[in-house]
Amino acid sequence: MKTFKIGDEVDVVAVSTVEYVDDVNKQIVRRETEPFLAVIVGQAVKQLGRYSGGSHSQYFSPEYEPPSLTVTGTVTLWQVRTGMMSKPLLVQDDDLGGSIFEFRKFPRYGRKPKPKVDDSVEVVG
Repeated sequence: MKTFKIGDEVDVVAVSTVEYVDDVNKQIVRRETEPFLAVIVGQAVKQLGRYSGGSHSQYFSPEYEPPSLTVTGTVTLWQVRTGMMSKPLLVQDDDLGGSIFEFRKFPRYGRKPKPKVDDSVEVVG
């Protein structure tokens, strides 16, 4: 698995979603897109497996069986955003492109850096 920091900007070539295929199997569905830049905002762990809807009888009846997901595996996906107010997208590790650079460096605690003064300039009053 690749290593990123929150705030790193990466190229994304495909977006993934976790969906129920055939209303029973929970799997990752990968959709290729035009390459775009996005910012890493975190990771998400998703569980894959087989869904059982349970019974449709009343909760207190002896025939009641609750719905369940039989987990067959887990997958860690990267969460990326294209903007500050955009919805996070899930991306697999292999779908992140090669150009990785730090998105922005803000001054510590929000302070502006002090302006550099050139000592060679003479101030005439």
